[in-house]
Amino acid sequence: MASVTEVELVERLDRARQRQREVDWSDRAAAADAAEQTLAAWRAPTALRSEQYADATNVGLQWNLGAPLPHLLCNGARAVVGCCAGEPDPVWDGTV
Repeated sequence: MASVTEVELVERLDRARQRQREVDWSDRAAAADAAEQTLAAWRAPTALRSEQYADATNVGLQWNLGAPLPHLLCNGARAVVGCCAGEPDPVWDGTV
């Protein structure tokens, strides 16, 4: 299998950005897919050059939307984000 060049990866990123600009944002699934494709295309040339980049990790928690109080801790080698976790009321049915 032929390896992909950095130029090809940058062209892929340009196409992903163009798709994200053209997506119908009323279609949430298409918008989310376009955003994820753009992020993946952005990371590819960075990874090819062995440069550092951030990547999302789902740990199964949801932060508090009212007052998440995010904090970024870093030491030059690692970065950690902390926030107040949201705990939904188990009897609330989601209505106002």
